[in-house]
Amino acid sequence: MKIVKNVETAPPARYPGDANAHGVPLVGQNGEQAIKNFQLILSRLSPAERAAFEQLRAQALAELAADEEPPMLERAVGG
Repeated sequence: MKIVKNVETAPPARYPGDANAHGVPLVGQNGEQAIKNFQLILSRLSPAERAAFEQLRAQALAELAADEEPPMLERAVGG
């Protein structure tokens, strides 16, 4: 049995170049582009869930307009 000493290595980047494992850019997407059947998913939300989603979306768009960092829009809320 071979003994391996602890060697410190840098962890691999999860998404090198701001792209996912399939090469899809992660920046500047909205829900329509990033999520399959996005409108269908939204249509199945309860009224309370939809209201919460729309509130979060509005907050994200306001932050984006104000150029705050990090913009909530990149947290995949739709926009």
